[in-house]
Amino acid sequence: MQIVPGSEDDVPGQVSINPRGEEARERAKWEQFDTEYTRRVGITGHFKPGNPPESRSENQKRYPKMLYIALPSPLHNGQHKCMIEEPAHWQFPNEDAYMRARDAVQHFNLACTIIVGNAAEEEMQKNRGYRESVAGALEMYQEKRMEKFIEAGHSEWDDRNLGEKAKAEKQAYQDANPGHQPEIPAQPVRPLREKRDWSAAVAKRKATIEAKKKAASA
Repeated sequence: MQIVPGSEDDVPGQVSINPRGEEARERAKWEQFDTEYTRRVGITGHFKPGNPPESRSENQKRYPKMLYIALPSPLHNGQHKCMIEEPAHWQFPNEDAYMRARDAVQHFNLACTIIVGNAAEEEMQKNRGYRESVAGALEMYQEKRMEKFIEAGHSEWDDRNLGEKAKAEKQAYQDANPGHQPEIPAQPVRPLREKRDWSAAVAKRKATIEAKKKAASA
């Protein structure tokens, strides 16, 4: 890096890059648009952007991409939210309270996002509930919530003919697994013990008894 003598950047403690130097040339290779390292009218740079948008592939134009998901917010009593606004400073009695609330919002918003680098990653995350916009994420949550309500209604209708034992088993499973459980997994069936053929053992026992009787009468 070089300090350009006499330039506006030539101030104590500050380092600038020579727009005609090799470092500026290298940086220009990675620029998409004109910057201080590339050629512009009235600017001293002499290099073209080396990574213009038109040179990028379709995948590079689309990715990386940020996706969003609605999550239960501890700041809203567990209601599902996505990308909530930071609080206003005047809403808090002191600076510490404001900073804690602001950090909590930033942490929550970060958890609501994910960055994907290709189509395969995008499809995988969308299967988990992520969407391309905040509105889409909230709509996806509402759709899943409605599906659970419908499943619960079907489950209650199906349970109307269950016996007391079956209802007790279902309730025990739901108590052990918090959250909505539209279906109870089938319990493993204990295999029946194979029926044993005792005819040979019985015949042998009878033969032994008869032999003892004959020996006793002799």
